[in-house]
Amino acid sequence: MGSRGRKSGASLSVVTPFPQRPKPPRELTKEQAQNWRDTVGRLPPDWFGREIFPLLVAYCRHVTSARFVSRQLNAIGSADLGDPKIFRRYGAFLRMEALESAAIARLATKLRMTNQSRYTPAGAATAARRSGPVLWE
Repeated sequence: MGSRGRKSGASLSVVTPFPQRPKPPRELTKEQAQNWRDTVGRLPPDWFGREIFPLLVAYCRHVTSARFVSRQLNAIGSADLGDPKIFRRYGAFLRMEALESAAIARLATKLRMTNQSRYTPAGAATAARRSGPVLWE
């Protein structure tokens, strides 16, 4: 709660610095650092405290890995899956894709970047009621 009465000249002359967006750590590759900047750039500057940088680093690494796996799946997709060797390789990449997706979803929730992490069950129900009817219902 604020203080009552007029503000003093001294309190009005204090300049509070704007929060800065965190820069990507040097340990990240170029692609991972770009993921960092994209993620940090979409949220308020003070969203990520220093204490959760390791989670954000892991998130960026998993996003980069998921993109790599996706590229591999796309390359195999046009090949003949009737070949057992290619089929096994395709299955291995599908399992990797599922693991990466699960890790990304977990980390995004922990970093409060998903709707699930921002709403309580009651708050989600209220938000759903406010949004109006769903087109497919």
